[in-house]
Amino acid sequence: MKTEKLFKIINFSLIGLGVFFIPLFAHADIGVPMIFISLPYMAIGLLPVVLIETMVFRKIFNLTYKKSVWTVAISNLVSTLIGIPIAWIVLVLFEILTMGSRAYGIDSIFKKFLAVTWQAPWLIPYEKELYWMIPSASLVLLIPFFFASWKVEFWVMEKYFPEIKVSELKSAEWKMNLFSYLFLAVCNVIWVIYSIFNH
Repeated sequence: MKTEKLFKIINFSLIGLGVFFIPLFAHADIGVPMIFISLPYMAIGLLPVVLIETMVFRKIFNLTYKKSVWTVAISNLVSTLIGIPIAWIVLVLFEILTMGSRAYGIDSIFKKFLAVTWQAPWLIPYEKELYWMIPSASLVLLIPFFFASWKVEFWVMEKYFPEIKVSELKSAEWKMNLFSYLFLAVCNVIWVIYSIFNH
């Protein structure tokens, strides 16, 4: 029953996000909404992430592999399909409300830094610079996505393991996400270096 409820939540969320994303595709020329790059990137990394987090989870609580990998997989699926898109929407709203949706140029190191941090959720289309901006923004977005994943995955795992103390489960989820996001960060750094040296 718990799994069915989770999949219902995912289905409703995807419908809602689909409605939200339709106008974004229609105005793709006004910038680069990073969710369309980050989400597939996170989906591709889902298998190694689940394996990493399962190993950490089992080591902490000494549980069976079958139950561990199943619940870790479900929690990561929910965080990927719901947590990360919601986090991105919040970041886009912050970018818009703080005037980050304007083009301030990239004629200095500081402005380049702002272009891939403050404006990371929705990149300004500096077309000739996107080769390094996209992987750099993706690396920056791993930070807020880490916290979103941690919160969502903890919420899911709490439903499956009510016998584990909340503080212990929260700490375990932090460690699991720390290892998995370090893996994603290393992959992203390689992407940044490759993009710069092969441009």
